[in-house]
Order: sequence, then structure tokens, then C-alpha cells
Amino acid sequence: MDDLTLTSTTQVQARWMLTALTDAALARVKFKAAKSRSLIIKKGKPKYRFTIKV
Repeated sequence: MDDLTLTSTTQVQARWMLTALTDAALARVKFKAAKSRSLIIKKGKPKYRFTIKV
């Protein structure tokens, strides 16, 4: 399986995690931060989607 899910409470934390994953090699799979997306859920309802720039 090549999917990876990260959960964070702020956009800053998500950016740090994406930067760390870009530097690491996990099981010979290259992580592509440029393809990452995010979904914001507040009070159980999706708010909006955005692409995190690293």
C-alpha cells in the first residue's frame, strides 16, 4: 500500500510533517509533497480543501 495519512491540528504542523517526510525515504517510496492535499473539517462538516506548499 502506498497511501499515507497524516493528521494535524494546524496548517503549520502539516507543513512540518510534509517537510520531514520529503527528507525521509520510507520503504523505497518517494514522498511527493507537491501532490499533497488537505481537507479541513470543523464541527463535523468539511470546510474547504487546499494544497499545502512546501
